[in-house]
Amino acid sequence: MTDHLYVTAIFQAKPDRLNDLITVLSELAPPSRAEPGCIEYYFYQDTESSTTIFAIETWESADALSSHAASAHFQTAAAQFGDLLTAPLAIHKTRRII
Repeated sequence: MTDHLYVTAIFQAKPDRLNDLITVLSELAPPSRAEPGCIEYYFYQDTESSTTIFAIETWESADALSSHAASAHFQTAAAQFGDLLTAPLAIHKTRRII
């Protein structure tokens, strides 16, 4: 069993701002993937609700995730979420148990 941290973040985009959100996430992804401790960092669009975007992330540790959250590129993106989302970003941090 690893101590990896698995994160699912759920973005609910304003319908008229979906493309803007995708642009912000497209700019966020490359530097996030290059961070120490990042194993996986991808975004997926719900096939039933196009304005719902999921971030699926795997980090080596909670410290790596904390460093990501404090990074300039994440802070720049997060500052824009309020104008792009209909609800606060929902973040679920999990550990594999089976």
